Amino acid sequence: MITTVYLIEAFRWGALNEHRYVVDVVFLNKTYALKLAKEASENRDHTYGIQVTRFSNEDEQGEKYVVAYFPSKLNEKEPYTNYKKEDMMLLVSDLLSLSEHSLSKLPVWLKKRIIEIKDKKYE
Repeated sequence: MITTVYLIEAFRWGALNEHRYVVDVVFLNKTYALKLAKEASENRDHTYGIQVTRFSNEDEQGEKYVVAYFPSKLNEKEPYTNYKKEDMMLLVSDLLSLSEHSLSKLPVWLKKRIIEIKDKKYE
């Protein structure tokens, strides 16, 4: 018995590392999955890129196939990684891992903020 599933996912501004969620999962009916994806894109005022991915046990090794992508207002061709956000997260991670000795070399305002974050006293 062949089972086909369509996964509909939303990516904020089309970015993989921004807010994302599963819109729906549809069994067998590709037309209905595409209709739901288009509606999800319109209902969110195109602030999310919506992707429909097909999974089927008839595919080799359970491979997935992107059936359609409805872009956000940014008009991206497919979901992408926001590297600026990635870089900032790495920088923050590096700052948080500094030793007390290294912290002493930073400007006072930055040192205080890092300590606040480490102590989880931030707002």
